[in-house]
Amino acid sequence: MRFVFLFLALLSSGAFAASVTLAPPNAWVQPTAEIAFTETPAANASYGYDYFLIDRQVNVAEAEGYDRYVYRITSESTLGSGARMTWSFDPSYETLTLHHVRVIRDGVVQERLRDGLVQIIQQERDLDRHMLNGRHTALVLLADVRVGDVIDYAASLRGANPVFNGNYMDSFSTGWAVPIRHQRLRVVAPKDRPLMHKHQGDSALTFSTKSTDDHVTYTWEGRDLPVITSEDEVPSWFTAYPFVQLTEFKTWAAVTRWAVPLYAGPEIIPEAVTKQAAELIRGATNDEERTIALLKFVQQEIRYLGLELGPGTHRPTPPDEVLSRRFGDCKDKTLLFCTLMRAVGLEAYPALVNTSDRHRIAEWVPSPYAFDHVIACVPRGESSWWVDPTLSYQQGGALRRGIPDYRLALIVRDGTESLTPVTRAPLSLRRIEIDEQFDVTGFDTPTRFKVTTRYTGLSAENIRSRLSRTSLDEITKDYVNYYTSSYPGITSTQPVSWKDDAETNTVVVEENYTVPSLWKAQKEPHILKAEFYPQPISDYATQPSTRVRTMPLATAHPLNVRLTTRVNLHEDWPVKPSETVIVDHAFRASDKISGSGRLVQMDYTWESLADYVPADKITDHVAAIDRLRNRLGYHLTFDKKIAAAEAEPEKPGHFRFNWMPVVLTLITGAAVFYVGRRLIGRRPLTPPSLPGPGEDRLVGLGGWLVVVAFGLILRPIIICAQLFQEFSYVFDLDRWEAITTPGVEGYQATLGPLVSIAFVGNVILVTGGILLVVLFF
Repeated sequence: MRFVFLFLALLSSGAFAASVTLAPPNAWVQPTAEIAFTETPAANASYGYDYFLIDRQVNVAEAEGYDRYVYRITSESTLGSGARMTWSFDPSYETLTLHHVRVIRDGVVQERLRDGLVQIIQQERDLDRHMLNGRHTALVLLADVRVGDVIDYAASLRGANPVFNGNYMDSFSTGWAVPIRHQRLRVVAPKDRPLMHKHQGDSALTFSTKSTDDHVTYTWEGRDLPVITSEDEVPSWFTAYPFVQLTEFKTWAAVTRWAVPLYAGPEIIPEAVTKQAAELIRGATNDEERTIALLKFVQQEIRYLGLELGPGTHRPTPPDEVLSRRFGDCKDKTLLFCTLMRAVGLEAYPALVNTSDRHRIAEWVPSPYAFDHVIACVPRGESSWWVDPTLSYQQGGALRRGIPDYRLALIVRDGTESLTPVTRAPLSLRRIEIDEQFDVTGFDTPTRFKVTTRYTGLSAENIRSRLSRTSLDEITKDYVNYYTSSYPGITSTQPVSWKDDAETNTVVVEENYTVPSLWKAQKEPHILKAEFYPQPISDYATQPSTRVRTMPLATAHPLNVRLTTRVNLHEDWPVKPSETVIVDHAFRASDKISGSGRLVQMDYTWESLADYVPADKITDHVAAIDRLRNRLGYHLTFDKKIAAAEAEPEKPGHFRFNWMPVVLTLITGAAVFYVGRRLIGRRPLTPPSLPGPGEDRLVGLGGWLVVVAFGLILRPIIICAQLFQEFSYVFDLDRWEAITTPGVEGYQATLGPLVSIAFVGNVILVTGGILLVVLFF
């Protein structure tokens, strides 16, 4: 670190003198038409800015870029940022020229640019990521700026990073979150240096080209651009704002040819590197063990710190220098690892990846700017093993060491012509297995609660990192607070402990708690309830903050979580088994409830299926999450009255009669009696016909009518017997309360009404049968 601070001191003292001048733009810059400063539409005032012009011009041959911004400040909230201008540049190869800084108020132009207005500061914006780039910032703070003022400023930046050997590449935004009245992008390139260009996303800008004898001018221009509003929780590879890319690299093979000399390493491996490699592989019996030994050294012994100054943004530091100072960034650590591999006769090649845009770079134009990270590719027969020398908390063999989901890589090796898919070992993926155990000794005694969590793959590396940089007291406190919402009053009985299995890349964390009041009284004091909630599953089954979406929703992937909750009770407990599986575009989840004797078990799983949900599937995803969350959790209910009744079944006077079915029977019988009386006493609408010859003998009941009479009489008796057999529990008040009281284990809101309706229906069948007998006779 002394070297780093000395270097920074040299920078601040002027070792790289910041070159900032005040001058008009060069002749190649094409001015824009005069701007009419019309009123800002009322609908646009809330954005804080009303941009009249964004003009970006580039001269490829001169390695110079010109920018001009003209905007009106429309809100007090943007006065601070609107009156502040900054330009970032690397003084080792770039010079900044400021052309004008104007404030236009009530049509009067005030030129504010003068000597002494510009301040030069050095801000290491990536210092928290252990990266130093040495860039300087030119800062202008305007005084006396008011809402309604128009700010107009322009500057040029000249110079190109020598690491790119004069090749030009860049990208420019063509869509914005504020109103833009006019945007122009103009790129002038020599005719013998044609540029590839591609527009990413939907843009309102129109493209045109114009050729002269020596140059080609590429222009993108648009007016009254639509405001673009991005949504929260989008995948890292998705951008709502369109942009245009330009490059001189025609193919990925051309990018490879540029990168190979940078990562070639020394032709003759330095003695220090060779000696270190030999020492590291001592005792290793095969190539995998040798590779792991070298990788582990670079990951754990070479700390991460990047000095990305000038060409150092893309050129790695020599391996022997990285080895001696024991720090480096991703490209430094990767090249050191590859050189150590060469020293012991093994192969490994640097591979360029993009940590955020990942697979989307396949749609981009070829360019070194497509990559922001370097890993290593180790050939293994016809396949490859991909490793990341910057991951410091890995353990295990080749099948268990994982990398993030980089998707695509450009292998820096002679002959590489295209991007290569990055594969990952299945055993290295994120997996979390959680076992919760509750030991219940009574309804009024504290409950022992033990949690054992098994982390494997990348999950093990994440928890290792956290455990290594957090004190034991803080870890224990965090874990207790995690369960407090589900189990109020929970306390830790001993500090959190863990075991690290390096061979299998597994970390097992154990927690021990006491829950003082697992069983809680409900509104009815004789009813107790114990609730169990799968918080780890709930953490992933979350709803998006924006549910009406036009953009994809990011999800955690790949991820596999299993939660098993076992409740060991102090007495046998009846459990109705159930199992549900919910499958969505992005996840598959299941819950299973089972029990036997004194054990009640709840099993939950969460498996991610994709890293995003398409916008057209958000509605289904939200509904699936709702269904899942409605099923999360399980409770056990204990009714003291029912338990007391079951404990003393023979006690005289124990039975409590339920008068409700008697009342229903009387009401129903009275209704049927009333209807029957009306039917019997009803006179026919027409008089009876006169008897024919011989019909006077047909008097009374006889013949086959006896069979009909027998059936009519027997029917009410049978239904009455079935009624008392099937609905006898209805007359037991304790049993009736057990199924109709909210909060009791067997309670269902619709069960009481359905039983009552069924009981009344059977009473109608009995009384109606009696009525038919009367009518028949």
